[in-house]
Amino acid sequence: MAPKKDDATVAPKVDTNPYGAFVNVAVDRGYLEIAPRETMTGKDSVKTVLILSYPGGYAPFKSEAMDPDASGFYNYEFMQPFRQGTSLEALALLINSKVTLSVAEAVSGSILAQAHLDMSPLALGFSEFKHTNLDLTPLSDSSSTSPVKVLSGSLSSVTITLTARLPPDGMTPEELAAASVTAAAASEALPDPQPWKYISTEEADECNVVELSVSGAQPLPSGLTASSDTAREGKAPGRLSLSVALILPGAPPVVVSDSTVQPGGILLPGPRTRQCITKLQAKVLREHLEDGLPLDVEVARYLQHDSLADPAWEHYHAAGSMASASDESGALMKMGSTAALFEDVALVPFTSKGLSSVLPPYTPSNPKGKPIEEVPAAGSTAALEGAWKQAGTSISLSVKLLRPLVPAWKVPEPSSAPISALIAVHMTGSKQYTAPTSALKAYRKLVSDMGVAVKRMAMDGAVSNAYEPDELTTPTARALTLELQSTSRYAEMRKALADAAVQVALERYGKAYDAGVGDKDVHPESPTAEQLSALHEELHAILTEELTAALSAPPAAAAAAAASAAAAASAELSRLLILALECEQAGLAGRAEALHQRRVLMLAGQPLAAAAAWHEYGSFCMRTDQRGRGEQCFREGMALEQQILDGVERSCGVALAAALIYQAQVTDPLFLEEAEMLLSSLFPAAAAPAAGEAGTEFGDGQLSSYQGESEVVRLARILQVLAHQTAGRMESAADGLMVLEQIEGALNAPQASLNMGPMAINPCYTAAETLLKLGLPALSQSAAVLAEKLPLTGPILQNQIQLLRADALGQMGLKESEEEAVQMLSSLASLSDTPGKVVAAAEENLGHIHYRAGRHTEAVHAYRAAQDTAKKLPPSGPLSFSLSSQLYLQLAQSYAALRHPDWALQVYTQACAMSPTASSWLGVAACRTALEEYDAASLALSEAALLDPENASVWGRISLVASKSGRTEESAAALKCAMRLGLEDGTLLADLGKELSSKGSTRAAENLIKEAAVKRPEDQQIRELLAKLENQATAIVV
Repeated sequence: MAPKKDDATVAPKVDTNPYGAFVNVAVDRGYLEIAPRETMTGKDSVKTVLILSYPGGYAPFKSEAMDPDASGFYNYEFMQPFRQGTSLEALALLINSKVTLSVAEAVSGSILAQAHLDMSPLALGFSEFKHTNLDLTPLSDSSSTSPVKVLSGSLSSVTITLTARLPPDGMTPEELAAASVTAAAASEALPDPQPWKYISTEEADECNVVELSVSGAQPLPSGLTASSDTAREGKAPGRLSLSVALILPGAPPVVVSDSTVQPGGILLPGPRTRQCITKLQAKVLREHLEDGLPLDVEVARYLQHDSLADPAWEHYHAAGSMASASDESGALMKMGSTAALFEDVALVPFTSKGLSSVLPPYTPSNPKGKPIEEVPAAGSTAALEGAWKQAGTSISLSVKLLRPLVPAWKVPEPSSAPISALIAVHMTGSKQYTAPTSALKAYRKLVSDMGVAVKRMAMDGAVSNAYEPDELTTPTARALTLELQSTSRYAEMRKALADAAVQVALERYGKAYDAGVGDKDVHPESPTAEQLSALHEELHAILTEELTAALSAPPAAAAAAAASAAAAASAELSRLLILALECEQAGLAGRAEALHQRRVLMLAGQPLAAAAAWHEYGSFCMRTDQRGRGEQCFREGMALEQQILDGVERSCGVALAAALIYQAQVTDPLFLEEAEMLLSSLFPAAAAPAAGEAGTEFGDGQLSSYQGESEVVRLARILQVLAHQTAGRMESAADGLMVLEQIEGALNAPQASLNMGPMAINPCYTAAETLLKLGLPALSQSAAVLAEKLPLTGPILQNQIQLLRADALGQMGLKESEEEAVQMLSSLASLSDTPGKVVAAAEENLGHIHYRAGRHTEAVHAYRAAQDTAKKLPPSGPLSFSLSSQLYLQLAQSYAALRHPDWALQVYTQACAMSPTASSWLGVAACRTALEEYDAASLALSEAALLDPENASVWGRISLVASKSGRTEESAAALKCAMRLGLEDGTLLADLGKELSSKGSTRAAENLIKEAAVKRPEDQQIRELLAKLENQATAIVV
């Protein structure tokens, strides 16, 4: 008769397979605090052995019996490998099984204490790790025959190393087993195992392990408790268990099995389970949680019984969602977080969640067995709600990770750049205070404009008693006063004057304080009573002077004032356009769009000027990938152009046609038909000639006609050629190209080329430039290719076409196009016969491409090369070359991105000297702030505010500098202004958040960092900072 499984005479099998992975466990010594039992007599010391148990069912390994030394330490010097498989399944078994080091009394063999070894580092790519001072857990067994018991203990050092001896390639399992037996019998010398890893080096840095534990569930359904009791009863007892699966997106589930229900309805959770996930699976999990999506869990019960079956399995098949709204799954996205506790997860019928099951279906041991529980009637409330929902059961789970999805925040290492080796260009200027004039001038102009407006009201008959328009008589003045007071105009005027006066006070006394004048104990926004009195008298004198001058001015002066106002409005429109282009270049798309919209609103009622404003707005939208909005802007402008019958360039119409041709190329060919109809209706004279007519000689009349065509009409002709090419009508395209050759000949005729620059001789090149400004680089590239085909293109223009083609390719946003552009520019710059100005332009364009791609080091090299080349050229004349302001700004920004604020400061200062803009002064202020030169930063910000007072970035930077300088109230006011204006600089928002956090304003800082994360979702540093602040906020709440 075969012995029973628990018969002590059955010896565990010995592992003789020489191939596989070997986990080497090395223990130097251990310490035990031993106390005698009552049965112990006359023994001074106790010998112990160290036992290593591991998964696989093989015999454990034992050390030699050791006596303790004088200090109570047992010097085991134990070193033993045990074999495991080399597959990932073997790794999963290893990290989910118990590897145990036990200390046993040598004589009786009783286990005194033990420790479990955590093998999970092997799943992270480690081949060696160490446990120091590993605690031993005492085992108190009253039936033990050992004369002693352990009170406490530890193992000084346990080192785990992983090696492997892999079998020869191509060996079958049967051959492997036979070789194992042969090798063991013959004691053949085998190669030593070599260091090895379960996880490859590529995966090791970002792979992870997910651990699931079930904490409990309550209240349990009464039917579940009854079924568990029934399964345990009878002559052949069985078992009813629960399985809980955590469904991971894009990865295998983590399943905890063998949870059982004890008598009395108490859930005894099964052992925790770990699941390895790859680098890609960890990324999918992180993105899933970043998107705020929940983690789902699946629950099912399984009956193992020879005479019972479970027809109610589906009734207990449930699911639950662990939503991030409860800030539980969100806990895994906090910096350094490796654990999240999901409490009270409600369970609902699995079919109601629309999930795919990851747990196996139930298969009864005996399909004909007696039902352990009756199934609820179909359609009943119990059947629809399921057992868990009907009982109101919620389950509690714990999810742990071996490494955080978001790494813990670390203090950044200080820059190694030798800042002291470079001397920054410091702004020069006296500290002596000079009275500010900008706000005072604005106040004076406001008073003058009010006077002119009141005068015009009287002259236009807005006041019924205005009998004498040449001067304001007493009756007229009384009527005018009554009119102003009976409407809201007087209140508006009074408020505007008060606001302007406040600005004068803030500017005057604030700047005086910054320059070192005045008492430091007096806040710059709170001047003394004497200062306020003097200011009041000064402003009142200006009010009297300007109003008297405006109201007593003759009608001719009023007309001159109106002309002056019109000129001022025109200047303001130009200023807004320049600011919009500057903001677009600086990446402030929201600010640029607001400026374009303001220009459109200012020109309401002026169709011609408004159409031009719509064209600028639409071009901006196309350049910033808002193509739908751009097309709508062109349609609005085209409608205004059509209101004026003659003498109007159809710029918006041709721009819309170009946008539609581009849409036909990338989305739907049906757009091409609309574009061609639009071109035919707007430019009938530009229709392509029939085949056979295009090549005929043209006389003086045709020559004059071609010479008189505008650039818009020529662009329409070129667009028609591109439309033919898009539709595959190559014969029509060739005819159109022949017409373009005739136009080129006309433009280059002696009588047409007088006083015309080299760029006017090729209509396709001009069209390519226009299309690039419209944000259509693909069409610009096609037009540039046409320009190369025209016969009269000389070598100088050929170089310019190459530069334009490279620029268009670099703006397409495609890796292949960018690489082609870099190759073209590099080739152009390296040729020995390339003119110097072309080389400089090529190097500058190359820098722009690297800058847009975020390759700041390469951008710096290209920009510096362009500067060096430009210095070698004549300062003026046809061979000179002027570097763009964009080069200086982007060179400075590249230096700043590379953490060289001192170098960036020099370039920003050069840009301010060449052409001061708000962006260049903002750059100076940012560098001064990074160098902790806050006074100089404030001066730079004053200049930026004068150039663009509504720039949110200016006020945001003012807030940051004021906070770092200790001016808390000023910082808060400036920050409020910046947010009201719509601060969109993600980096500046993050800097403000860090500054507020350092001041203790955690909640306000968190809000700013959240805004920054929205603006710059790809910035990992911002996301880590946000996670850190959320942790701090949570700690404060707790």
